[in-house]
Amino acid sequence: MCTFVSEACNKFDFIIEDRFSDFKVTITVNKDATLHKCDCGSHLNCCHHSAAALIKTSEILEEKRE
Repeated sequence: MCTFVSEACNKFDFIIEDRFSDFKVTITVNKDATLHKCDCGSHLNCCHHSAAALIKTSEILEEKRE
C-alpha cells in the first residue's frame, strides 16, 4: 500500500507498506527531472517502492491540473 504523507514545494513524501517493513519514499519533481529516493536499500535504479510512489505522484499532479 502506498500512502501519501506530505507535499512541500516540489517534494512528495510517501510511506510504502511492504510485507516485512514500511519504507519512506521521497519524490522530487523538477522542471528538468523527476528524482526518487527510497530507504529500502535496493541497488536497483528504481525499486518497486519508488515505482508505486511515482505512480501516485503522477495521479496527484494530474488531479491538480484538472
